[in-house]
Amino acid sequence: YRNGVLAWSIPNIWWLEDTDGDGKADLKERRYGPLGWERDTHGMNASFTRGYDGWLYATHGFNNNTTIQGQDGSELFMNSGHTYRIRLDGSRVEPHTFGQVNPFGMTLDPLGNFYTADCHSAPIYQLLRGAYYPSFGKPHDGLGYGPSLMEHAHGSTAICGIVYYDDVLWPTQYRDNIFIGNVMTSRLNRDVLLARGSSRKAVEMPDLIVSRDPWFRPVDIQLGPDGALYVADFYNRIIGHYEVPLDHPGRDRERGRLWKITYSSQLGHQNSGYPLPDFTQQDYAATLDELGHPNLTRRLLALNFLSDEANAEVVDLVRSRWADGLMENWKQRALSLWLLHRLGQLDPAMLADAVHDTALEVRLHAMLIMGEEPILSAEQLRWLRLALQDAHPSVQRAAAHALSLHPAIDSIAPLLMRLHSQQDQDPQLRHGLRLSLRNQFLADGAWDKVKNSGLSKSYRDLLIDVAPGVQSEGAAQFLVECMLHEPGQLIELNSIHLKHIAKHASKSSIDQL
Repeated sequence: YRNGVLAWSIPNIWWLEDTDGDGKADLKERRYGPLGWERDTHGMNASFTRGYDGWLYATHGFNNNTTIQGQDGSELFMNSGHTYRIRLDGSRVEPHTFGQVNPFGMTLDPLGNFYTADCHSAPIYQLLRGAYYPSFGKPHDGLGYGPSLMEHAHGSTAICGIVYYDDVLWPTQYRDNIFIGNVMTSRLNRDVLLARGSSRKAVEMPDLIVSRDPWFRPVDIQLGPDGALYVADFYNRIIGHYEVPLDHPGRDRERGRLWKITYSSQLGHQNSGYPLPDFTQQDYAATLDELGHPNLTRRLLALNFLSDEANAEVVDLVRSRWADGLMENWKQRALSLWLLHRLGQLDPAMLADAVHDTALEVRLHAMLIMGEEPILSAEQLRWLRLALQDAHPSVQRAAAHALSLHPAIDSIAPLLMRLHSQQDQDPQLRHGLRLSLRNQFLADGAWDKVKNSGLSKSYRDLLIDVAPGVQSEGAAQFLVECMLHEPGQLIELNSIHLKHIAKHASKSSIDQL
């Protein structure tokens, strides 16, 4: 990042910078910390992944307790598995998802979905912001756990490192593949992600690598901007630290390996990959071209460089190319929107163009960007509500996500309509709609609004389903009134609803019930 690196080294996230150009870090500054590590030294903060939005996303591992604070007063407490995000300058921290046992490894896909690898619960998760995931018996938020991506476990409880392959150098069968490290079986497992609406289903494929060396421990994987896969190999006789003491003489403290994996053609010639540019030595126009590159890592590096180093020249160049229709590649259009958003220079007219773009990917990223905007106009909220009926489920889910971050009473009805018509074949969309609907009831007066609106039974059942996720007396009172007016409703409610009433309803309501 700029002239330095952000690095985790127990117990802090440090900023290390070379200020005099000698290739060595002469400035060392604590950005975040101290963070928890004392209870379990293999359940660490890890997987630092910069999102389209410019935030740095990370995983928090098993058993440790961490309270992380931003300079603006933001604070987050985590125990065991979580994901979170931070500003690189140390200013702010926010939660992303809750739960998982011991996530280690995070990756992005072209549509902005985050995936993590997790030990002990499921090898891969497709994450929904704000969702809860299984974590050794911990409760969920009242809405249930986020949807699962896969049923198989790859024969291991030690999955770590994950990468989504988004490039064209390898054959078609490797597109939309996830690769994960399996340190127990000394393999790189492979799954292809099949689309089910906005959801993905992982189908197990033959392993990418099988090693006869039992010390091969692939702990992290990255897609390089040259098109190769890079694997960090812990290379150790002992896998973790539960099986033997930390001071066991069998632990190797000297060796580690990095592997570079490229695809060779049928003629036996190695694919040399893409030459690497130096963004600091080329003009901005050439770097803007990189936003449309087929390699996802390369696109994101160009986006980060332009947003971190940009000036008025970059903004003018993006706007003129957009106005002249010179961004035929959807990747360029989508990442150009993120670039101007990160610079605080996104023109509402450009956003309006993107909302109506012919490419679903551009429409989707426009929805995600509106979710990140601090304030939305009435017109932009209207776009999001209309996008709940977009032709593609991924755009619908992105619109629901953005609405979840901008609660408003007027969004309840369109979310109810979309949820009512949604089928169970797309669990990510369904859970995303439920999360968004739940969040609308954070707005003042929301429960009074629906109470007086003459809801049909099917719509009322949808609200009964999400009410346990709203930790308020209004939600509990809504459930009480449903039971009082329809005694048969008691049969349809379950212990989650009754516990919610017991915890949040007024004493008079409980006595009446």
